[in-house]
Amino acid sequence: MQTGCFHSVGSRYDTEADELDVESTSLAALFKKYGTPWYLKLDTEGADGIILQQISAGACAAWENPPSFFTQLSKLSSKPPFLSFELNSLTYLEQAAAQGYEEFKVVPQSHHKAKHLLDEHGRPLTHAGEFGEDAVGLSGKSWISQGDATSLCRRLCLVHDEHADVQSFATGPPRYVDRDFATLRACFPVESKNDEEWYDIHCRHRTALQESGQAANS
Repeated sequence: MQTGCFHSVGSRYDTEADELDVESTSLAALFKKYGTPWYLKLDTEGADGIILQQISAGACAAWENPPSFFTQLSKLSSKPPFLSFELNSLTYLEQAAAQGYEEFKVVPQSHHKAKHLLDEHGRPLTHAGEFGEDAVGLSGKSWISQGDATSLCRRLCLVHDEHADVQSFATGPPRYVDRDFATLRACFPVESKNDEEWYDIHCRHRTALQESGQAANS
C-alpha cells in the first residue's frame, strides 16, 4: 500500500488511491510541546519539502477547527542539529543549506535491513540506519559540501527537473522512465537510476558541533 500527501505519490505503480482527511500539525506546535529534537527525520513520501518550508519560513502553520484556514504560529526558536530527508528533489538540499545545514551525507538505504523482522513474504524489513555523526554515506562518515552532495546526487539519479519540488512536478508535463519491469510515469523530480536503491540525505547544522560540546560539558 502506498501513502502520501499527493495523489501522484499514492497512486504510483498504477495502484488505486483514495483521499482521506486526517488531522495534521506543524513543526512549531511539536517543538513547542516537546522541545527541539536533536535529530529530525523526514520521510513523508514526497511531502518532505512542505516540512522543509516550515523550517525555511521560520513560522509554521497549523490546522485549526475547522481545518479550512491556517494560523501562523511563533517562529521556530531553534533548529535540530541534525536533519535527514528522502532524496526526491534537488531543491531540498538548497532549502536545507539556506537554513544553516551546511554539511551533507548521501546515504544508500537498501542495505539497512532488520534480518530478525520479516514481512509476510519472509523478506527482512528495512530501517533507516544510523543518523548524525554515525550515519555512513557514500563518503563514509565524513561530511561533504552542498555542491559535492548535489553533484553526487546527479551521478546517482535521473534528474527530470532540477528546479521542481514534488508538488509542482506532479502537476507538470509527464515524464516516463524505463525500468526493468515496466515503463512508468516518473513520480519525483529526482529518482534513483538503480531500481533497487534509494537515498536519504543527512544534514548537519552549522551549530551542531557547538551544541555537541555544550551537551558533553553539561
